[in-house]
This record gives sequence, structure tokens and C-alpha cells, in this order.
Amino acid sequence: AVSSSTRSVTRRTRASISAWSSLPGRLIASVPSSRPSVGRTTSRAFTVPLLVARGLLDEAMEALNPDVPFEKSADLQERPYYQISKGTLLLSQGKYGETLALGREALEARSSLGPVCPAVREGFVIGAEAALALDDLEAVDALLAVPEGFGQSDLTPSWRGQVDRLTARLASERGELDRVEPKFKAAAAYFQEINTPYWLAVTLAEHAEWLFGQDRVNEAEPLLAEARAIFERLKARPWLERLRSFEDSPTAATGRRTAEAT
Repeated sequence: AVSSSTRSVTRRTRASISAWSSLPGRLIASVPSSRPSVGRTTSRAFTVPLLVARGLLDEAMEALNPDVPFEKSADLQERPYYQISKGTLLLSQGKYGETLALGREALEARSSLGPVCPAVREGFVIGAEAALALDDLEAVDALLAVPEGFGQSDLTPSWRGQVDRLTARLASERGELDRVEPKFKAAAAYFQEINTPYWLAVTLAEHAEWLFGQDRVNEAEPLLAEARAIFERLKARPWLERLRSFEDSPTAATGRRTAEAT
């Protein structure tokens, strides 16, 4: 049975979900910079991923279009924020090669903007996601090697969480089973620590999918339930559809039959 604590998210996480849910409109209207062009670009850089996470691709494209002139901008701040916006949208459309290229470009901005710049970190994330989708494990290795060279102060919990999550996925692809679960658990702990519900739910869902593949259904179900609860509150439709599809998949069915037989 799933405990009540597992079925629900914490009060703190609910507050964060409420704030997350209201972000797109607030960010589109905001200009968090003394330089309006940079403010518009960085605002949309966070708005586009939020809209994509909700499956609102037309709205994401509409939010991105005004920033097209910044694609080739010489401004060191404008360009990487545009790259992650476009890359996130392309990733959702299955255009993995283009996404990988944009992710790498945004990650290169660390030399001028520093590793703690959100655009740099998100470039790393979309690049690694695209490389995994392409089954280009060498590219994932190369991307994961980048934060290994950061100083401790640059490895924020957000960075550590993403590195651990993507390392878990790479280990899963390579069949390095002893590395998968510790990395997923570490990633979830970081995202819980900094109260990042979306990435916490992604990590829990990916961990649960892996556990199903290991015939560990009883351990997977609570993680799946918690991830679903968060995605429902965030209205993250693509992930909800993915979870529904997974639960109806042969992998899930086989895992449940195995669990029932033991």
C-alpha cells in the first residue's frame, strides 16, 4: 500500500508548485534587467520551458518568436538564453541533433558567464537529454565531463542534481546497474533540498521506470504515484501522458505479473 505521505507532496512543495504554475504569465510580462532586450530574452528563456513542460507548444513557439533576432546576437547574455529556449522546444519535437548542437553552444557560454549561469546549466541538460535520445553515449560522457572541472562553489545543488540524474540514465543505458539507483536517489535529494518539484518528479518517474525494468514493482509504485501527483499539480501534460503510456506498456505489465508471482 502507498502511504499517505507518498501519495501527496509536502506543504512546501505545494507552495513551490503554486509559484511554478503562475510563472509563465509573470515572466512574459517581466523585464528583470536594466537592458530591456536582455530582460525579454531571459524572461522567455524560462517561460518557454515551462510552456513546453505543459505541452503548450504553440504558446511556446509564440513566446520564442519575438527573440529570433537574438539567435545570432553578439551579446554574450542574449544568445545562450535564446539557445536554451529554442533547444527545449526542439527537444520536445524530437529534433535531437539540433538540440544537442544548441545545448553545446549554450554550455560553451560558461567561459564568459560562469557555470552558475542558468542558461549554461540548462544547455548541459538539454544537450545530454538529446544525446541520450540519439543513443550517443560518447556525447553524454563528454557533457558529463564538463562539470567535473568546476570548482565546488560552482557545483550548485541544481547542477549536482542534474549531473546525478543524467549519470543514472547513462549508467542504465550501459547496464551499470550498481550505479543507477544511488545516482537517482542523490538527484532526488538535491531537487528536494532546493524545492524544485518538476525535476524532482522527473527523477522519481525515471527511477520508477527503471525499477519496473528490474522487476522491482513494489518499490517503483510509490515513486510513480508521487511523480504523478506532482505532475498533475503542475499540469505537466507530456509527462502525465508518458506515465499513462508506460503504465499500459508490456514492461509495466510484465513487472506487475512478476511481482504478483513472488
